Formats: sequence, structure tokens, C-alpha cells
Amino acid sequence: MQKDSLFLILVCSLASVTLASNVKPSVGTISGTVIDEAGQPVELALVSVELLDNRPRGTPVRYVETNKAGHYEIQGLVLGPHKIFAKKETAGYPDTSFAFYSEHKFSTVNLTQQNSSAVVNIRLGPKAGTLRLKLVDAVTGKLPSGTVTLRRAAHPEMFFSTSTDKPVLVPALTDVDLSISAPGYGTWPATLDRKSQVFLQADEVRDIEIALVPQSSR
Repeated sequence: MQKDSLFLILVCSLASVTLASNVKPSVGTISGTVIDEAGQPVELALVSVELLDNRPRGTPVRYVETNKAGHYEIQGLVLGPHKIFAKKETAGYPDTSFAFYSEHKFSTVNLTQQNSSAVVNIRLGPKAGTLRLKLVDAVTGKLPSGTVTLRRAAHPEMFFSTSTDKPVLVPALTDVDLSISAPGYGTWPATLDRKSQVFLQADEVRDIEIALVPQSSR
């Protein structure tokens, strides 16, 4: 009887080991290194991952920071095709998750049960230019806040909108059309003209002052 019990325990243990070895991973990991145009590692870059099929996310985008060696690792990812983005805006590298900056060019990888881990290295660059906008009330001289929309002149469907209260990164060596809107003011420019277009070099900083006309004075 004792031998039968020991045999049964041994069989159950072997079965448990076999089942455990057949369990497939349900989540994946993407890791790699972020480098600049010169091939040097970029510290404190922010890396994010999104599903390539654009399925709705139940949680906000999660960013991870690169270390001194430019290394990053994102764990607990749903299996499937993913796209990987990176940015370091303080150094002039914009968020490549926006088509306005990346032109839909980004790294991709497919995580599967057979290959649940992947290494994806990301090269940032070229650096963007920086636009600093100052809005002025054309009548009172007050300084209103507004929204600037930037569009690639060659691809107007690629645009980006943000507040005029902070510097905005502009793709280098690219014709970009600007439009400004602010509550109580007419849109600038009132008509399309070349004054609404900018072309910045990499790392160039340009200051532009724009006079807005109050709608009440029109």
C-alpha cells in the first residue's frame, strides 16, 4: 500500500513538471538601446509601446526611461504586433508617436508565445528646431494665450496642435504651415500666405511675435 502511494505521488509530480514545461507565456518584453545620430546612447529618453492594430487601450500610455547606457526594458506587454516610439524633447528629439514628427516611420516587432521577448534598438534624430511664439492683442497690447497648429506643407494631414505658452518643436528642414487660434480673436493668418510658413534648421531657435485682432474690432 505504501509503495502504491509513493508511485502515485511520483506520477503526479512528473505530470505537474510536464504541464509546467508546456505553459506558454501570456505576456512579453521589449528591450533595447536608444542612440542619437552619432550612435551615442541617449540617457533619460522616454520609450513607449503601442499595439500595431490600434486596439483601444484601457490604460494611459506607459513610458520608461533609458539609463546611462541608453538601455530600456518594457515588461508585461500583451502578445501581438507592437510599434515602439521614443522621445527626449528637452534635447530636441520630438515624440515619434505623432505622425507630424515621424511621418509614420517607426520600429515594429511581433511578440508571440514562441518569441515573447524582443530587442529593438532605436535611433533618434535628426534634432528638431524650436519655435517660441508670442501672441499680442493688436488693439490693447495684452498677451493672450492660444493654440498653434502646425502642418507639414507637403502632407497637411500630418499636423500637431499645442499651446502657444510653451516652445514647440518643429521638424528640421521641413516647410511647416502655422495657424493660431485664441478665444475672442480671429484666426491667424486670416488668409493663407507665405508669412504663415516656417522652415527651421536642426537645433535652430526662432522667436515669432504675432498680433491677433479681437473679433469685436472686426
